[in-house]
Amino acid sequence: MPSETSTPNSSSAKSAGVDPIATPTYPTGGLFSALTTVTIRAPLSTLLDLSLETTSWPEWNSFVPKAVIISQPAPTSHSATKLEVGTKVTFHNRMKRDGPLSSQYSDHQVVSIEEFERDGGKGWSIVWKTIGIPGGKWMLSAERVQELSERKAEDGSTVVEYRTWGTFGGPMAYLLSWMGVKNDIVNGFEGWAEGLKVHAEAGHRG
Repeated sequence: MPSETSTPNSSSAKSAGVDPIATPTYPTGGLFSALTTVTIRAPLSTLLDLSLETTSWPEWNSFVPKAVIISQPAPTSHSATKLEVGTKVTFHNRMKRDGPLSSQYSDHQVVSIEEFERDGGKGWSIVWKTIGIPGGKWMLSAERVQELSERKAEDGSTVVEYRTWGTFGGPMAYLLSWMGVKNDIVNGFEGWAEGLKVHAEAGHRG
């Protein structure tokens, strides 16, 4: 998979802008994807809870430190702050890693939260798509996938591979790339992954 934009750093998270990767809602037609991977030494259940419980995000999520639930899928919802299938949520984004919370925000809908098994290890997949864009998906098709997959490390311990990609298509995706927002998204995904890793591992160590 050829890389278009890489973000070198000394952290364990690896991020890049790459050719479009298929997502459940938009298997074709993307312009680019932002891809991030990192290995985390913490329980799968902890990472799933942190990823879904938005009240934890200010503690570790540098890219989206604030998320406001717009609506929950009644009558099955049991929480006003936890992402569920069908949840609609507004993300308040920090587009620069060390910058202030920007005025940019985006609305999303959770498409799926599914358990899976891969190579003998358990895992979870979380998918949400961007909604509320004027012109709809013709103007911008954007969807993000997060995968949390257990595997055995060389020392025999169980670790979790965190892999996330967001795929963007439509005329607005060209504008995002031209304006440099694509690089901000790549960096943002990396900060998200790094924050999740540091926070989860610190809590796991007690």
